[in-house]
Amino acid sequence: MSSVSYFGNAKKFSIKNSSLNTFIANTNVNVLQYLEQRAASGAIFDSNERYPPPLCHPGTRKVALGRIGGWFGSRPAPGKGILWVHGPAGYGKSAIAQTVSENRDHLLEDNECSPVGATFFFWRGSPERNSPARFIITLAYQLAVSVPEILPFIEEAVNRDPVILKKALEIQLTRLIVEPFQRLDGLEEMPNRLVIIDGLDECINSDQEWLVPRQYAEERERVQIRILDLILTLNSKNFPLCFLILSRPEPWIRAHIESEPFKSVTETIDLYETEDHFADVEKYLRSELRRIAQSLDIHIGEKGEEWPGESRLLMLVDKTDGNMLYAATVSRHIDDPYGDPRRKLQDILRSPAEGRTLSSSPTTSLYELYKQIIRSCPHESHPMMAQVLADILASKYVFSPHTTTRSILNVMDRLYGRTPGVAMRAVRGLEAVLRPPDSTECGGFWLDLSENWEALESTLGGSWECPGRFFLESRDRKFFLHSSFPEFLESTDAADALGCAVDVDAANRRLVSKCLDCLSSIDLHGDIQDDHHIFAVVTWVQLWRVWTPSCEADLNATISKLLSIDVAGCIVQAVTLYGKHGSVVNDHYGFFHDDVPYLLCCSPLELQEHMASSVERALLHLLQPALLRPHCEDGYFDGLVETLRAYLSWLQKTILSQGYDESELREGAAKDRVFLRLITLAAEDLDLFKMLLAEIGESIQGLGFGR
Repeated sequence: MSSVSYFGNAKKFSIKNSSLNTFIANTNVNVLQYLEQRAASGAIFDSNERYPPPLCHPGTRKVALGRIGGWFGSRPAPGKGILWVHGPAGYGKSAIAQTVSENRDHLLEDNECSPVGATFFFWRGSPERNSPARFIITLAYQLAVSVPEILPFIEEAVNRDPVILKKALEIQLTRLIVEPFQRLDGLEEMPNRLVIIDGLDECINSDQEWLVPRQYAEERERVQIRILDLILTLNSKNFPLCFLILSRPEPWIRAHIESEPFKSVTETIDLYETEDHFADVEKYLRSELRRIAQSLDIHIGEKGEEWPGESRLLMLVDKTDGNMLYAATVSRHIDDPYGDPRRKLQDILRSPAEGRTLSSSPTTSLYELYKQIIRSCPHESHPMMAQVLADILASKYVFSPHTTTRSILNVMDRLYGRTPGVAMRAVRGLEAVLRPPDSTECGGFWLDLSENWEALESTLGGSWECPGRFFLESRDRKFFLHSSFPEFLESTDAADALGCAVDVDAANRRLVSKCLDCLSSIDLHGDIQDDHHIFAVVTWVQLWRVWTPSCEADLNATISKLLSIDVAGCIVQAVTLYGKHGSVVNDHYGFFHDDVPYLLCCSPLELQEHMASSVERALLHLLQPALLRPHCEDGYFDGLVETLRAYLSWLQKTILSQGYDESELREGAAKDRVFLRLITLAAEDLDLFKMLLAEIGESIQGLGFGR
């Protein structure tokens, strides 16, 4: 060795980074060990940190697993090297990623090497796994193991520049993965390796949490898009690598993947739309409850059937809304050796109003998940988010089940005088729990009549074929992916996460006030087209019926508004709109069946007189032959029929309440102007009268006519 001193003339000189020089001098260092010490080892699929990992229950998620296997196992290599699997919270994305990782030998037949090259499971709760800092290092470490041919080139890169592990992710990618692969011979003969990235939405760049909330939320979006761009760069090199990405369908992730050049190289699986979630959950719960019953020796139920019994099992399946996370949480809750599983299951099947406490509830983990989702949204959006969510809860029964969430929130914006899109932006970060904004899917539930069919058949009379289990479509718009989320919104947990309460009563007061403001421009002869005016005309009574004033001043102000609007004009417009397609509001049969009688009986007396005269004026207007004749076969006629039925039923009760007996009903009815107008219609247009009589004949008989 030379005795030359390279620092012979140096004075006051010291080497502070001695470990760096030691590494450079020691060419025998184990580069794998060096990478492993700096990798996020907990992000690897078989790490102890993730034990026990989530796995797909046998026989579930068949469609998604089959499509992943078909995509990766195609010959030649997949034309699109990236596959994005997305789905809401709790629908098994991580379980799918883990199942693919563990069952990797089934991805390709006749494997001579592992087809899984690397995995990275992001997780919000781990400082190593919720940041991108160790992402490339972790992938490089695993690729060096699964593709050992690149190990010497990675070692060379680290020896040449040991601080490479502290440099920008893009530089790490180039030096540790791209350049080593480029130096290999025979890449075209090398089998494909699968790189699995799960929970991309959980990458929150935790070292930036000191930022103010808005900057933090923006940084979270930016870093997730940065990870996507790193994957796109690696995919563009045409190495024998394919990339499986799993995440929630966050708007910024979706927008980036659906843009060029990502779109042309990416396949997509919508987990929510692809799988039969109810069938998967049923299979899982059936197996888990059988295991619990056997382990605790409670397999015999009340009727001699295996616990919990078919009806309870199906009730529980329906309660999950197909959410595997909820099902797994429920299973863990019931499987308590110190408690009574039968009692716990019964408590779960009861409605929330029957005293379920959060501390012992199986929804605890879901609530924590929901709080995380809300807290990840920009803090300044929380007040508007709370208002929008409260408005949704207050009006959830009045919208058409096939109307998109985007359309509904645009109606709310118009109603409040906001710029269209404000409400949609306020809930932008909640796509993991909200139904897709442009989905027209209708909710519903499964109903099984088989267990009680004999009793039902006896009641119906005759011989009937049992319909068994069938899906009953909901008449209401289902905004949320799981029923536990609206329950959560009205809890103190949501208030803690948002910094303000989701106040449904306050939302109802706001909506009533805004509807009445809209109604101030409505009259008998107008023609309304805007959805927010239609919403106001059709829903204001439903909202008012559950309205509670915040104080006496609020009560007086609302009564004053009600007295100032043309209620007769509003009723006429509601009848005109009845049955028309394309409206965002629900089929408003309830307006005529329930709301009109409510108007006729409301208080105080001054308001009741105003409403009664308004209903009378509206019906007198609607019964004009010139107006009615052109609409004998459309919704106008149907709306009038429903209104008349409701009115005549109210009239009968009112007459009897005034001291008349049933034999004197005709005398009382003959004094009513609407009834008289109906009778005189026979002289003006007998055909019209007969058409009406065919529909409301029973109501007229109820007043003592035609008996």
